[in-house]
Amino acid sequence: MNGAGRREQPVQANFYTGNPLDRAAARREDAAWLAEALAAPGSRFLPLAGGKVRIADTAAARLAAGEIGADPAALPWVFLGLEGARALFAVEVTGAGAGADGFVELRPAFASLAAAEAALLAQARALLHWRARQRFCGACGKTCRPRSGGHVMVCEGCATQHFPRTDPAVIMLVARGERALLGHAARFPRSDMYSTLAGFVEP
Repeated sequence: MNGAGRREQPVQANFYTGNPLDRAAARREDAAWLAEALAAPGSRFLPLAGGKVRIADTAAARLAAGEIGADPAALPWVFLGLEGARALFAVEVTGAGAGADGFVELRPAFASLAAAEAALLAQARALLHWRARQRFCGACGKTCRPRSGGHVMVCEGCATQHFPRTDPAVIMLVARGERALLGHAARFPRSDMYSTLAGFVEP
């Protein structure tokens, strides 16, 4: 509630929920299907550059293979799922000579995106970020190679399988009576934007 006693209503749903894709997990182990989907003219690609995303108007930029500037199969990619019958991939385009033009940090851009688009970009960024940092095995130090549509990294030395990491976190509301403590971070896109407090859970 605010100082006048009026109850504030949430202005937007959780940005990380509402992903509209069919994850199509059964397709991830089908290497032939994935290769065909990567080359299919109807497939679309969400380009990322160093963790930054490209947004067209108020939606994630979906590019055709020919718009990437390189063969998508030769770049780091992750199969995200299906939009109807069309395959959707996230692809790291830094290796295709893409500069920073047109790419923005995802978190400040959330406020301008529909929840479904924000969830889609969050999935894409998380998987490519993890893939870039899981190039070597934590057990033996050998090189890891992607499998299962980019959702598993397998060590070439000891065959250990590495999966995307999920970090447990808590969100809390510090309250006393009808008053609550909120925070404002310098990275927030608006000066009048506040949030509850949050942090990661230690083991």
